[in-house]
Amino acid sequence: MKRAPFRILIRIEGDRRVLRATSEREAALKAESVLRRYDGPPGGAGLIIEASDTRASARIAAYLADVALEMEIA
Repeated sequence: MKRAPFRILIRIEGDRRVLRATSEREAALKAESVLRRYDGPPGGAGLIIEASDTRASARIAAYLADVALEMEIA
């Protein structure tokens, strides 16, 4: 089986999720969806983003940080 180019590990409120995606956009949207399922801001969420493209990993991290900030403000 071919390895997905993006893998994101999310730890939040004692739960652990591993997401795999074939594109940067898919990875970001899947992670956002997981973060939004929890009540309240995901301030204590831990993220590990694995990808061969380090710039894509940085963009995903920045996007998810913006999502978390948006959730804290709301």
